[in-house]
Amino acid sequence: LERYAKGVFQESLLVTQKVPSHTLRECLETAGDAAKAARNPGKGRRAWLRAFAEFVRHSHERGVYHLDLNPANVLVPLAHATPDDAAFVLVDVNRTIFGKPFVPRLVVQDLMRIGASPAERSFVMRAYADDAKEYARLRRTVNRLRALHDTRKSLNRKLGVKKALQALRLR
Repeated sequence: LERYAKGVFQESLLVTQKVPSHTLRECLETAGDAAKAARNPGKGRRAWLRAFAEFVRHSHERGVYHLDLNPANVLVPLAHATPDDAAFVLVDVNRTIFGKPFVPRLVVQDLMRIGASPAERSFVMRAYADDAKEYARLRRTVNRLRALHDTRKSLNRKLGVKKALQALRLR
């Protein structure tokens, strides 16, 4: 529902059904427990990441790009106890773009936020890619963009940019 006053956008409301769920971040943290993963390898961290990479690939095939894709913005309904590419629900979709399938820069923007470490990001890209050539291209561009992103974040923290911007807004 969108409300306009004299042709000017005022507010937007989205009504949904509440589904009991965990975030993907919580699933990954739980699966990261080595003892649990050893007892049940099908529920391990890599199994969740592989299923999520397949889900993201299916989304990109349909031209859907989240652009703020991270494990906190993905829900897993409690009905899905094991990893499955149909087990994910995206939230925080205000930056989502609908367009052509597999737009390279949008694919890279989505993939660069998945994985807690460079090794985990590489694993996700291998699970996402169709072949070695696509994996090599993704790895090169995702790692370069992620390095720039991390450098920018680090500089912002060191320089106190966020605090300065907040102070300016308060005045």
